[in-house]
Amino acid sequence: MELPKNNKQVVTRYLLGAAAAEEQMAMEEKYLCDQGFFEQVVAVEKELLDNYARGLLSPRERELFERHYMAHPKRRARAMTACALVSTLDRLQPLEVTLVPESVRQSSWAETGLQVDENYDMPSNNRPVAVESFDSCRSETRSNRK
Repeated sequence: MELPKNNKQVVTRYLLGAAAAEEQMAMEEKYLCDQGFFEQVVAVEKELLDNYARGLLSPRERELFERHYMAHPKRRARAMTACALVSTLDRLQPLEVTLVPESVRQSSWAETGLQVDENYDMPSNNRPVAVESFDSCRSETRSNRK
């Protein structure tokens, strides 16, 4: 269950140290007594960390984040980990996969000289097992010996 936008803003203000004293006490009481609400606060915190690491916070939010949230060593470590993770992910290039058409796969298979043993029982993954033709294997072995 996701927090309504106005509750999410209250949690964000709390995490940034911008909530009023009564609001802070009410927030702490609620998340200490309500596991579901605690999990929502953690989700907002993760989103806040991600937004900080990606540079998506407003200048005011960034200032509050750095002054209040990062004042605690463990939270500062979380923020630095998030920044390192985002930096690493941004450097990675997406993997390009080229699909080979079935006709090309079939012709490539034929060019290998391998044959499917028709007497072989199919393994549980239903893929045939390729075995070299005995004759071609024997003739190649003879030619290599000469």
